[in-house]
Amino acid sequence: MAFDPKLITGPELQAQHGIGVVAPFDFALDRELWRWTPDDVSLFMTRLPYVPVPVTVEMASALSDLSIVRQATRDVL
Repeated sequence: MAFDPKLITGPELQAQHGIGVVAPFDFALDRELWRWTPDDVSLFMTRLPYVPVPVTVEMASALSDLSIVRQATRDVL
């Protein structure tokens, strides 16, 4: 019997897609995000820096500071 390379099969290579995620410092659902993500998708995650204030509108304001979000976006890219 002759060798037939068409009979050799292996794992299919899938094109990977990436999704960048910028999350607040206290985000705790990383594992859940991966569970919901299809096999052909990779998550690239970064967190915003810690802000030592109570959970209030002040915290949301501090986390949405343009320079902080811009840096986190650069980090995830």
